[in-house]
Amino acid sequence: MPARYHYKGDSLQLLERVALFDKVSPEHLARLAAASRVHDLPANHTLFHTGDTIRKAYVLISGTIKRMRILEGGGEEVVELLSSQQVFGLGELFSAKVYGTFAATVTACVVIDIAADAFCSVVRDDLTLSARMLEIMARRQCAIEFEVVSRHAHTGTQRVLDYLIEIAGDRLATAGETTVKIGPSKRVVASRMGLTPETFSRTLRKLSESGAIVVDGRNVHIQIAALSQSGSPRGTQPLRFPRKSKEAARLVVDRPLPAALINLCGRQRMLAERSATAWARFCRNISPRTAERVLGQTSNQFEKNLIRLQGLGFDGDLEKKLEQLQKAWHPYRKALTDEKPTLPRASRVFGLSETVLYAADQLTQAAAAHSGTPAAHRTNIAGRNRMLSQRMTKLFMFGGWGLCIDEMVAQVEHSRREFAANLDELSVVVATVPELAAQLDAVDEQWRQFLSVIDTIREQTSSSSQARAVLTAGDRLLRLADTTTNIYERLAD
Repeated sequence: MPARYHYKGDSLQLLERVALFDKVSPEHLARLAAASRVHDLPANHTLFHTGDTIRKAYVLISGTIKRMRILEGGGEEVVELLSSQQVFGLGELFSAKVYGTFAATVTACVVIDIAADAFCSVVRDDLTLSARMLEIMARRQCAIEFEVVSRHAHTGTQRVLDYLIEIAGDRLATAGETTVKIGPSKRVVASRMGLTPETFSRTLRKLSESGAIVVDGRNVHIQIAALSQSGSPRGTQPLRFPRKSKEAARLVVDRPLPAALINLCGRQRMLAERSATAWARFCRNISPRTAERVLGQTSNQFEKNLIRLQGLGFDGDLEKKLEQLQKAWHPYRKALTDEKPTLPRASRVFGLSETVLYAADQLTQAAAAHSGTPAAHRTNIAGRNRMLSQRMTKLFMFGGWGLCIDEMVAQVEHSRREFAANLDELSVVVATVPELAAQLDAVDEQWRQFLSVIDTIREQTSSSSQARAVLTAGDRLLRLADTTTNIYERLAD
């Protein structure tokens, strides 16, 4: 097996770190090390081909490896996708003379190969190792059986969610978020779950729309509190995406429930602030490609939400407030997209964003008043904090230009007080919903971290690195606050 680098004398030390070989006798571990070599391999390096004679056992130390089989017609299907320390290809190692699959690195990897006869000999002689090998094979058999059933019984959305949770492993807590990285290409991951890359992408969008995840490039932020469904007749249940009957698929809900409407209207407040932040970020040349992408996404989402709200057929005060929001949005959208982003235009963009924010808030308040329930009110308050996470960031970004410093400082202080007061109000009735209580604790912790980042920057004319720190902390606060709002909506409706 050609390798980019070859280490000598490191195999024993590396094998001792692999959980499989823990408590294996020193004598047997030394036998394995003597029959092994360590390789540092680049991405897209083939370890073995279909039809090769099996002469080695392979141990993945770091990186990601895929095992695949060739289908009729020349296609490929992922049999196994490995990203943790383990011996792979055990079924073929113990039951065949040649490989029925081929294996290749997806990323740069450190791999140990061990002479197959020496490995099998130690497995026979060491009872601890043989027992663990039996356990691994049994788990793999159960996984295969579960996968066969799940491909027929579970939707693609459910399989993708289960895959992301599996990657997270024991890092999932009660609330907050856990970030996992989709290391291999989407094509490889999709193949592993029996999906096309296009279906995999659509599924990620569906999970994003459900609030279970937030996708940021290859990083996926799992919103832990959104993985359960409280308030159901059976109490707290895991989030599921079952197959729908044809009748259920044809069922269309014409109008959202009260809290869902409040959440939808309130989202426009956040999008107004986030669009302005992205515009300022682009103008200040702080990760401009990311800023341009976020600006396009937020503006398009605002438009889609407006179209949906228009289709609900409001009357009375709600109709009037929606018309005012539409009237405020059009010049703001033009300023965001049609005008050259320059400092002289910053004041105009900021002013228009404030007008749209006010109109969106008036619409949301009207929706909350129309419902008139405490649960709907709490959904509105949670949505206010979602908006404030972006308002604080917007004020920081525009203040960095030296615009209306005294006004910006006053607005920041007002936003700080409101966010804290809203958290106190939301925390009053959470005793019966453990994940909500934990989520509010996570929001409070991130809020304090966000403030600590801002408070360490004494000068309004911040550097790009300082601005990135504020943007990163603000984005994480937004994700947690958005999940909190969705939970309050779910409990209310």
